[in-house]
Amino acid sequence: MARFEFLTALSLVGLLPSGLALGCGPMYEAPAPTLDYYLKQIPGKSFGDIVGKTPIDSTYPVSIDNAVDDLGKKFAQAATPTERVQAVDDWLVKARASKSPDSDLNLLETVRDAAATEGVSASELTAYATWRLQHAGWFAGGNVDPDHLKELQNQMDHASPQLKPCWMYLMGATLFQSGDMDKSEWWFDQILAQKDPPPSAEIALFMKARCWCFRAHGDQGKKEDGDQARKWFQHYIALYPKGRFVADAWGWLGGLESDEALALVDFAKQAESTAAAHHSRASTAKSFPSRKASSTPQPAGN
Repeated sequence: MARFEFLTALSLVGLLPSGLALGCGPMYEAPAPTLDYYLKQIPGKSFGDIVGKTPIDSTYPVSIDNAVDDLGKKFAQAATPTERVQAVDDWLVKARASKSPDSDLNLLETVRDAAATEGVSASELTAYATWRLQHAGWFAGGNVDPDHLKELQNQMDHASPQLKPCWMYLMGATLFQSGDMDKSEWWFDQILAQKDPPPSAEIALFMKARCWCFRAHGDQGKKEDGDQARKWFQHYIALYPKGRFVADAWGWLGGLESDEALALVDFAKQAESTAAAHHSRASTAKSFPSRKASSTPQPAGN
């Protein structure tokens, strides 16, 4: 049996095909049982029995319209940004558990940054969330409409100083989806240049790295582009060790790595970060993402 356990362990870590390990007999010298042996071990069940005892996934994506409507009510009742963030996190947990589309998750993430911002009134926060929902299609990718940029600029001009960085992010996100990395990165840099980094600085820094990653994988991509992407992803991880996008950052770093062994290390860290994030989201976040102290968002050597 020791050999069986050893082979099973090897199969679990991918060093041995599972069929070779699990197809052996009860003793190491015994031949692998034939198919009829296994068939005799299966209790007879009718098709109806099988269907009747097979669980059906009745989970459907949450309604993003209901989520935004509910958040508007919660924002009016919340006394602090922490309470507002908790309300958004509750919906994020539901949305992830119900496998909502990325577009809905992205919407909730942007609303979360706004909810975490100090000094924003409940009415302005609700208006921001409602606007983001009504214009969700603008962030689905494709060529950017100049009228969309004008509307975003108008919203930015009339926003409170506290919420303005959130509109800056939406401007950068729109340009990113259109493939204009230079203009997109410029807007992310405007957020990172704030004297007091707003909550949206986390995603702005991550997206700045994504801009360089996009360039590195483009037709005109250069080695220097990949180096810049790695540097910014690493800086994000250093600045936000428990941030919302750490697992994604490790994944992108693995994809950028030319050395397969080093890439596997990055992918392993991505898996670890993903597991930790799922555990955290299961109980919902009780605080904002941790951010290590830094006088500047610039990584060394830039």
